[in-house]
Amino acid sequence: MNVKHTHGFTILELMIALAIVGVVATIALSGVDVFNRHRMRVEASSLLRQVAMNQISYRDRYGVYGTLSSLQSAGLASNSDYFDLQLDVPAVTAFRQYSLTLTARNPGYDETCQVYRMVVDGGITSTTSQDSSNADSTRRCL
Repeated sequence: MNVKHTHGFTILELMIALAIVGVVATIALSGVDVFNRHRMRVEASSLLRQVAMNQISYRDRYGVYGTLSSLQSAGLASNSDYFDLQLDVPAVTAFRQYSLTLTARNPGYDETCQVYRMVVDGGITSTTSQDSSNADSTRRCL
């Protein structure tokens, strides 16, 4: 009598196991990607609010809205790991108007929400967002 003892796995079993691991990894990575995009959008919205509050504090102290450097020197700095900040305060209307632009540092990461803008003009605040083709994406991003 010839008895065969096999040890280990067949190639078919290894291929099935590898396919299952691939499917689970794909699901996990897509979930992480969605989470990271959401985290960046929340940070942008939070940063817009933070700069607005800092501008209110600065204006209460000095009577005009401040530039990024004047906010930093007054201890009201706002920084971001994901966005570049640009704060425009026209000298003529610095007492009532400014605009803040956040631009994503890694543009390929979230194609839908590339640029966030907040404009304050005489107490009226408008917030918008644009995608990579400069189309309005405010509903999806803010």
